[in-house]
Amino acid sequence: MIKDVVIREYRPEQDVPAVAVLWESTLGATYPVSSRVLYSRIGYRPGVETGDGWVAERSGRVVGFILADHDQTAQGVSYGMVSTILVHPDCQRQGIGSRLYRQVEQRLCAMGCNEVHATAGWFRFWSGVPADLPDAVAFFQRQGFGLETETHDLIAPLDGPGSLPPVNLPAGFTFGSLQAQDLGALFAFQQMEFAGWVPSMLKILAEGDGANILVLKQDVTVVGSIQTYTPSSKWRGPNVVWERLLGECLGGYGCVGVARAFRGQGLGLALCVGAMHHIACNGGTCCLIDWTNLLDFYKKTGAVDWRCFKRGSKRLVKE
Repeated sequence: MIKDVVIREYRPEQDVPAVAVLWESTLGATYPVSSRVLYSRIGYRPGVETGDGWVAERSGRVVGFILADHDQTAQGVSYGMVSTILVHPDCQRQGIGSRLYRQVEQRLCAMGCNEVHATAGWFRFWSGVPADLPDAVAFFQRQGFGLETETHDLIAPLDGPGSLPPVNLPAGFTFGSLQAQDLGALFAFQQMEFAGWVPSMLKILAEGDGANILVLKQDVTVVGSIQTYTPSSKWRGPNVVWERLLGECLGGYGCVGVARAFRGQGLGLALCVGAMHHIACNGGTCCLIDWTNLLDFYKKTGAVDWRCFKRGSKRLVKE
């Protein structure tokens, strides 16, 4: 353990530039991020409280960083999420990451959290711990995380709307961007069918990106929805984090949902193809689909497997 390393609370108002430099030194070659993505996640946003983040300093230079989020389910179960942890390559394998993690775990226990996840939440970077970063996988395992689940991100090239298959819908169904008069019906649909997606939908709406929520209707009833991101999306959601890696014209989609009573008619696939049309029409040349195990389903749209992630959590024992 390096004795001259100081661990202190993260102060976004002064530490963001130094953490940006640390990210570039640590992950710039494998997972580079743009300033608008990084700053919106680690810096100037609501929800970052004192004690959520910690930095490690050596001789006045930031050589380590960790940031966690916390949430509470409708059932009252609280949980935490490690959104990112960085240690400069020159300082790795010296106990700094473990010291940073212990600070976050103590914080989450004090907040009443029952468990901590290896990445999750709105402001995450990855769908899990990247399998192509074996040192990161080993680190979380040493901290007691059971990384037993695999999930995947896929990408699909977009060569313009004309290169995509048509959106095939049965008679009586329509599909398009959310209109003001459909907002109540959409909210009721998601509360009934996919309540866990309501917060992300509200985030998109709050940022002024409502046109990127696409709805499927039978007559006037909303029976399906999908959330999309375009290169110009104000909210830089998880599907457009890797714009430096995949190109600044990156878009994506997620939260694909069809009401139970209407499944089995190919409507989910139609939603995905429609989303790709929307992204292409708004300047997207690449589409990212995140956090899924339905590889065969999404490959029907022309998507290919891009990255694999290890997911898991750790139970927190309160002293």
